[in-house]
Amino acid sequence: MRILLNGEICDIEATTLAQLLIEKDYRHPAIATTLNGCIVHRQDRSKTELTPGDRIEIVAPIGGGLIMVSFYGVNLTNPLLLGTAQYPSPAVLAAAIRASRVEVVTASLRREAGGGQAGRSFWELITDLPVKVLPNTAGCYSVKEAVTTAQLAREVFATRWIKLEVIGNSDTLQPDVLGLIEAARILCNEGFEVFPYTTEDLVIADKLLQVGCEVLMPWGAPIGTGRGLNNPYGLKSLRAHFKGVPIVVDAGIGLPSQAAQAMEMGCDAVLLNTAVAKAGDPVAMAKAFADAVAAGQAAFHADPIEMSDMAAPSTPEIGKAFLT
Repeated sequence: MRILLNGEICDIEATTLAQLLIEKDYRHPAIATTLNGCIVHRQDRSKTELTPGDRIEIVAPIGGGLIMVSFYGVNLTNPLLLGTAQYPSPAVLAAAIRASRVEVVTASLRREAGGGQAGRSFWELITDLPVKVLPNTAGCYSVKEAVTTAQLAREVFATRWIKLEVIGNSDTLQPDVLGLIEAARILCNEGFEVFPYTTEDLVIADKLLQVGCEVLMPWGAPIGTGRGLNNPYGLKSLRAHFKGVPIVVDAGIGLPSQAAQAMEMGCDAVLLNTAVAKAGDPVAMAKAFADAVAAGQAAFHADPIEMSDMAAPSTPEIGKAFLT
């Protein structure tokens, strides 16, 4: 049987998760397992049957490493999410996904001509990779357009996930937050699991949660600008007010250091596209971003020191020799 084990194609003889652990010599007790994005508890491994194509992750504690984040009950070990547009070629996109080890990629819908192969080619590329697709409503300027696009995306991708965009300004691509709330209300009532592309506004965030969203996706800066985090104070306030809500910084990130900064604030994940796709070496840049979000996450959980207006010597004064 052929499966994906920790991101690698693997042929196995085991038929259950417990048998797999024995076959691959995972014998120590301090491990956790997921099957197709869902945690399998220790007591359930012996009755969890495997099928060809299953995606299995086996993790163990190490000195550092990524903290699991959960979106609508789906657990991820990589807090980097990647867009799939504007890459030089499908091969480069696939290589960037592999290099960064992302588990979620975004995808949008566009018209397909009769006899066209673009959609089919993209579908085959994505389904060959160990990733979950987060469809989006990119380019939608009205509630009706966004809702209809989301419904079409569910038909194509067979998922309840949707990254909801309702654009309000064609120059800045700023979200129309009033339309966003209305579209989110409609889609949540239809059973969608909505990832709303929003601003860092606390009132808007609260209203999105009230209509059923369980994730917030505030922008860092306007889409594609690479400006980083325009309003760090706003993002910090959002994190402080909604402690138990996953926050994904989406859009405007240009450098790995900016992604690390978002994670250092306590955000749960970063979603980006242009910064990787348009880089001189997209594959190397994807790896750099993956390393950066891991470093930022580790720094946040290490409890950094607070900033101070006054200098404080790191070398003790006590015991200093008098040499004057």
